[in-house]
Amino acid sequence: MSGRKTLVVLSIVLLLATVPLTIACGKPSPTTSPATTTATATTATATTAAPKPVTPQILTWGVLDVGSTGYTASGFAAESIRDKSGVPVRLIPVGNDVGRLTLARSKQIQALNWDTPAYNTREGVADFANRAWGPQRLRMLYQLTGSGTISGMGMPGNSPVRTAKDLKGKNMPFVVGFTAHNTIIDGVLAFAGLTWNDVVKVEIPSYAASIDAVVEGKTAVALVNTTSANAVRIAAGPGGLRYLPMPASDVEGWKRFHQFSPASFPAMTTDGPGLSASNPAQAWSTSNVWDSYDFLDNDIAYFTTKALAESFPMYKDKHERLRNGAVDQVLNIVGGLPYAFHPGSIKYFKEIGKWTPQLETWNQKVLDREDKLLKAWEACLAEADTSKLTEDKIPALWDKYRKTVPPVE
Repeated sequence: MSGRKTLVVLSIVLLLATVPLTIACGKPSPTTSPATTTATATTATATTAAPKPVTPQILTWGVLDVGSTGYTASGFAAESIRDKSGVPVRLIPVGNDVGRLTLARSKQIQALNWDTPAYNTREGVADFANRAWGPQRLRMLYQLTGSGTISGMGMPGNSPVRTAKDLKGKNMPFVVGFTAHNTIIDGVLAFAGLTWNDVVKVEIPSYAASIDAVVEGKTAVALVNTTSANAVRIAAGPGGLRYLPMPASDVEGWKRFHQFSPASFPAMTTDGPGLSASNPAQAWSTSNVWDSYDFLDNDIAYFTTKALAESFPMYKDKHERLRNGAVDQVLNIVGGLPYAFHPGSIKYFKEIGKWTPQLETWNQKVLDREDKLLKAWEACLAEADTSKLTEDKIPALWDKYRKTVPPVE
């Protein structure tokens, strides 16, 4: 057999060998049909049909550590999407924001499921206020306003800490690379009129390790969702579980908190271990967001949004965090949530008749501010380079530039 014939035979064998793997990994992705031309019965004019969005073979999401509320709730949503559409969702647990966003920026995952980091990454603050990051062009695929769950600062029930001011001098967790966590701690300390200078900073490698730390008595508190497995774990300890009270009536305290976490709002719940009508958790809730970079393929964005919307009846009762996922709730963002939707997501909302002129105006305002913010970031870096500033000086300089770009109203 000639060398050329041998090459052809080997190519066919290799191609056939891959077929079972494709089927095993899920439904094969349909190809986009070429635009077809059809003639109407009344005119000779040909019309070109727009190609249908391509269904992905798999979705990949970056989520918080195993055992967290984010991981658990994302898993229920993923399960429902698979059952509804046949498309599997792979969850990639990462214990910090920088790690998750790195996966998205390097295109190793398509989307991220998170809450507070959605704000920090867009603004380029906290761990993102450096030359490697700055403001990021992220696009929202879906969001669950208020997320139906509440987070707070959990602690053993026998802790001497009774009010936020009692945190002074205590060991406080600082998770390396987990911007959202550390920004919340900033806010909690500000709520009490404190800063990191008033407490002992305990550096911790991951979110999961922060739960270990409070259980082992190495820190005074831990950031916990009231209905998570982590809450159950802390509650199983000798003293049970209590939450640091942050009552909505403390208006000045919340003003200080919002300087660090403007997308969170006061909330109270009795859902969770150790909680009751006489012992509620007074803390906060934040929108749960599915985010992607602006470069995510439109078809993948379209499918993700469509899948989350159409499988909502299947996952809404599986977890408190998933309750507020009806499309009308998802789109209730005008004047509130300053995040722009992905064009692929907008295409889906238009198809079902839910995208309004008001939403379009709000979306454009957010995009316009993003452009201004990125120009401010470029100016900030230019000054930093001219002045030969070290990395630790950039956050303060960026704060000055960022204040020149007013929020969307």
